[in-house]
Amino acid sequence: MRTRKNPEERKKEILDAAMNLFYKNGYESTSMTDVANSMNITKGLIYNYFPSKDKLYEEALSNFINEITDEYVSVFDLHSDSLIDALEKTSDVLNSKKTSPFYQFYRKPGNELVYQQVMIKLLSKLIDPLTTKVTPLIKEAGYKISDPKTFIEFIMFGQIEIFKDPESASEKKEQIRHYILSLIEISSTKQL
Repeated sequence: MRTRKNPEERKKEILDAAMNLFYKNGYESTSMTDVANSMNITKGLIYNYFPSKDKLYEEALSNFINEITDEYVSVFDLHSDSLIDALEKTSDVLNSKKTSPFYQFYRKPGNELVYQQVMIKLLSKLIDPLTTKVTPLIKEAGYKISDPKTFIEFIMFGQIEIFKDPESASEKKEQIRHYILSLIEISSTKQL
């Protein structure tokens, strides 16, 4: 007898199964039939949720980006008293996703272009909410940052290439932290 599941739960299972197969076999080598077979369901059930493999991938990407955006913004809510504390905690957000099928897919060797696309979409979505959170922290601390949005864009987008290689990311994380703290320190006495 077939088990009926909550549609959102089933949709998430399909997304996770697809991303695991994309990671294992590559996007081009994975078909909707492969996804169905891996879940022991019919291909038609998958098409009830996603009209194509491209739409399935787009939704997986969108869900991943929305989830990370919410987590980044919540870091600033939790650390709303200190710009430095909030910025330092944001690096933990992506690290907490290492077991996510989508994270594993876009960080897989050979998927560097996918990594760049994901990061650009993620950061583009993050800039406005982070600017909204950071601007009052900058003013309260007395930092002389005339354009908080450009400051956030510089910090966030400037890290895309640096963290492209996951092997060297942890050693570079401390250097980046030092540079960001130096910029903030400079802004306490000079206009940026």
